[in-house]
Amino acid sequence: MKEKAIPLPKTPSRVKFSKKSIFVEVITALLLITWLHAGVSKLIGHVGFKMQLFQSPIFQKYSSLVSYAGPILEIFIAVLLIFQRTRRLGLLASFFLMAFFSWYVAYLMIKLPALPCSCGGVFSFLDWPQHLIVNIALAILAIIGFFLQKKIERKTKEQLPN
Repeated sequence: MKEKAIPLPKTPSRVKFSKKSIFVEVITALLLITWLHAGVSKLIGHVGFKMQLFQSPIFQKYSSLVSYAGPILEIFIAVLLIFQRTRRLGLLASFFLMAFFSWYVAYLMIKLPALPCSCGGVFSFLDWPQHLIVNIALAILAIIGFFLQKKIERKTKEQLPN
C-alpha cells in the first residue's frame, strides 16, 4: 500500500529582512552586550566600583545607592532591549543613559581629568576622550535605532489586516 505524501506548506526559500530591521537588530545587539557587560562587571567588582563612585564629587553622597542602582538599571535596559514589545523603550532609555554618561565624562574631563574611570569591564581600559567618543557614538546609534524601530512598527501595523 502506498502512503500519501503530506503536502508541506509553501514557504519562501529566503526570508527577506529590510535593511532597517537588520540595522536595528545590530544596534540592539550592540547595546544589549554593552549594558549587560557594564552592569555585570560593576556588580562583580562592586567594592571597587563603589570606591570609585565615592571619589566622584557628583556621586560621593550617594555612592552606596548608585553602586547598586546603576548596574541594575543597565541590566534592566538590556532586558528591555531583548523583547520586541519593549525594544523601543529600551532604545530610548539607552539614548538617555548614554547621553547622561557622555555629559558625566565631559564634566570629569574638564573638572577632574585624573579621576579613574568607574566603568566596568573593557570600558575601564579607555581614557576619557576615547570614552566620550564611544558614549556619544552609542547614544547616536540608540536614537537612530529608536526612530527606525518606530518606523518598522508603524509599517508592520499598517500591513496587518483590520
